[in-house]
Amino acid sequence: MATAHEKSHGRDITWTLRAREAPEHISQAWIGTSWIVEVVAEGTRDGKPFRATHLFLTSLRTTPKALLQLV
Repeated sequence: MATAHEKSHGRDITWTLRAREAPEHISQAWIGTSWIVEVVAEGTRDGKPFRATHLFLTSLRTTPKALLQLV
């Protein structure tokens, strides 16, 4: 797990990334896929509560912190 905080342009958002190894059925269906990545952005945007979740499949083999920097 990795986190980052952004406070600028009317946003105060914490980004959290969790990555786990893709299960075998996903690795077989999408050859080379090694990770399922979940990125959650939570905080305020223009003074209003904000929460968004994004899911990614990737073949990159690196640390969660490095993945968060790429995302």
